Amino acid sequence: MEKPNKLNIPPNYFYISLVITLIPIFIFKNLKIINFPYNLIGIIFLGLGIWIELWAYFLFKKADTPEDFSKTTSFVEKGPYKFSRNPMYLGMLLILLGTSILVGNIISFISIIFFFIIIETIFIPYEEKEMSRFKAYENYKKRVRKWI
Repeated sequence: MEKPNKLNIPPNYFYISLVITLIPIFIFKNLKIINFPYNLIGIIFLGLGIWIELWAYFLFKKADTPEDFSKTTSFVEKGPYKFSRNPMYLGMLLILLGTSILVGNIISFISIIFFFIIIETIFIPYEEKEMSRFKAYENYKKRVRKWI
């Protein structure tokens, strides 16, 4: 895979997925499968996703590691990176899951599948290829799972 450009980046796919999650509120009102108060469970996933996303993001910033696909100079192994090689994507996925549960519409869950497939087939293989330049990354890859 070639290097992603400024438009072809994971956050853009996340925003598209978020829109797909919210559309059923207005169009497919009769396909609701999770009603109040059970849909409030989504708040837990939403909060957890935001927390993991921000934690991972700020660790990247602290390590002065670019998150925009420019040349990586190091990799982070602490914080959420101890249990996931892709905590930013995990955070985004949890945000989508939490939002889908809150919306409660079966169509909303399509966004999770869309996002997962895009990230899993396009971005993670590219990033893992780039990270394989670091000798320590192979050991890290053996110790830490891709998602959770």
